[in-house]
Amino acid sequence: MRKIEPQRLFNGLITWINWMPKLILLQFLWLVCSLPFFTVATATRSMIAAIKQIKDTQERAEQEKTTTIFFTKFSELWQLNKKKDIVFSFYSLFLLIDHSILSRFPQPLFQVMATMLIVIFMICSLIFFYQTLLMGEKKQQVSFFYAFYQAGRSPKRVLLHLFWTITLLLFFGFFGPAYLFLVGMSGCCLIQLIICPASITSIQISH
Repeated sequence: MRKIEPQRLFNGLITWINWMPKLILLQFLWLVCSLPFFTVATATRSMIAAIKQIKDTQERAEQEKTTTIFFTKFSELWQLNKKKDIVFSFYSLFLLIDHSILSRFPQPLFQVMATMLIVIFMICSLIFFYQTLLMGEKKQQVSFFYAFYQAGRSPKRVLLHLFWTITLLLFFGFFGPAYLFLVGMSGCCLIQLIICPASITSIQISH
């Protein structure tokens, strides 16, 4: 098993500290834009796209303001994909509601079903993440099934995404719900974009 170099850990910590103000702001913007709830999917896509743009252009002097980037992405993505995003928003809500109901029953069958719903929710969220990246700068719709195919081409990559997502959520949960509220969603998106750069650059939209 490879050892993690102290310098790499230090660089990761510095990167996280530098990103913290932007993550808190993006989390706030995401919460505001998610208030009607049917816009939560578009707000999430906007945050992913904004983080990716900021990450790709952070060394440039002409970098736009974080708020401007987020709302520009939100407007573009809402026009492009609003019907599907509304459906996905309510689908995700129903999955979480069903999980909450089933988890209240102590019987093993209900507990298994509740766990399966969480697994389905996490996999759908990951496919949603890939779909957003596939849409990218092309500003064209990409089917959920094609994004599923692209993600499924590398099971190890999928497991890596899920592992780090769960690890980060547990880390935030351990230190208190306030951290989840401040940088929970934005932090997860940044981690996905940092730890798996190869999976992002390898994604291409088929014509």
